[in-house]
Parts: sequence; C-alpha cells; structure tokens
Amino acid sequence: MTKANPADWCGKMNFKKMLWVSICMLMLTACGVKPNENEVNLSLPQVKVNQDASTVTDQADADSVAKAEWDKIVDFQREVIPVLEEVLIKQFPMKVNKTGTPTIDIDGDALLEQATSYFDNDDVNNLKIVFLVDKEDATEMMAIRKELEEKLGDKVVFKKAKHNPKVLRDMAKEVDEYLHAKILSKYETQSAYSVGYNSREEVIDIRGKLTDEHIAELTQKFGADRLKIDPKEFHTTH
Repeated sequence: MTKANPADWCGKMNFKKMLWVSICMLMLTACGVKPNENEVNLSLPQVKVNQDASTVTDQADADSVAKAEWDKIVDFQREVIPVLEEVLIKQFPMKVNKTGTPTIDIDGDALLEQATSYFDNDDVNNLKIVFLVDKEDATEMMAIRKELEEKLGDKVVFKKAKHNPKVLRDMAKEVDEYLHAKILSKYETQSAYSVGYNSREEVIDIRGKLTDEHIAELTQKFGADRLKIDPKEFHTTH
C-alpha cells in the first residue's frame, strides 16, 4: 500500500520556505493562469507545417497575456511577502534554538492556532493576501491586522475562519491514520490515496478509491463539513 502523507508544513520548515511552497502551489492551482492546452510541444513532430498566420498571432497573444498575468502575481508577492514576514515575526517569533542563538523565523504552529492565510490570485487585477482568522480578539491577531491594513491597505483581507486552522491541520493527520488503519489496510490493493489540509477551502481533502461505506465512516467520525472527498482512484507517478 502506498499513500501520500498529509501536508505538515507548520513547525517543520522555516516560514519563508513554507510561504514560497504555498505560493507555488496556489499559483499553479488557483491563480487562473493555466497552461495553454493548445500549446505546441516542440519535442514532437509537427503535423501542420503551414500554420495560418492568424493562429500564430492568436497563440502569441495568448502567451503574452499569460506572461503578463504571471508577472503581476510574482510582483505582488514580492511586494507583500517582506511586509508579511516583518509583521508576523513581531507577534510570533520562533523560540531560541538549543545553542541559545535567537532565530529570525516565525512560529508557524503558534500562528496557526489563531489564523492561516493564502494568496487569492483569482483576479490578477485585484490580487489579495487573505487571512482566515479563528481568534479575532487575540492580542497578536489584533496587532497583525492593524499593522498589515496600515501597510498594505486593501491588498490584505481578514475573514472569520469556519474552523480553527491548527485543529483542522492536526485532524488531517488523524484522518490519514484512521483511513489507513481502519479502512484501506483491510484490502489487498495497489491503490494509493491522498489526505491533506486545504487551508483556502478550510477542509481536509481526501482522494482515493473509497466506497460509500468508507465515506460514511469518515463523515461520521470527522464531520462532513470538514471533509472534501473525491472517491476516484488516486494514482501516483514514479
């Protein structure tokens, strides 16, 4: 049985790496800048030699638009990330390490107990950094909101979280263990499955070859409002 472990980014990598991993995933999946499905693969033989001039022009225009949109996203993140780091580290500084040398990182677990955030790239002309806040009255979050709104204006948005981010992240681990021990380990199968914390949608994403019975067990134990289940078979590539 092979399975993909749930994402566990807080406390396991420094904040800057964590943030850039999140950025790359969001830009590929949620920004609206999708690869052009009609783009020619130059490694393959070209069937049509004499392309219509208008087709070439349309392709060039599409590529130009895609690059312009991508550049806007990158420029936006270059602008706001240093501000985010500066503000967050004031409220959630990482404790000193074992040698006594202070770190300059952010305590991701402490932050996640109060809020999580993501880049909203759906509209490249109105890019946002969105905070989903569970503990709106916490001293740290009130200070973060005040300073970020002063420095970033309408580029930052604060919303009330449906669930506590850390509880949901930790629950993803429990779902993964439960799914393996109680359900999938009972069957002889080469099917893989994936469990992960989806901070933007505030759910636990589950993909795998699951039956109605499996889904009923999961929703009964963890709550249907916390799970987003895709029962299709999940294939890994090697």
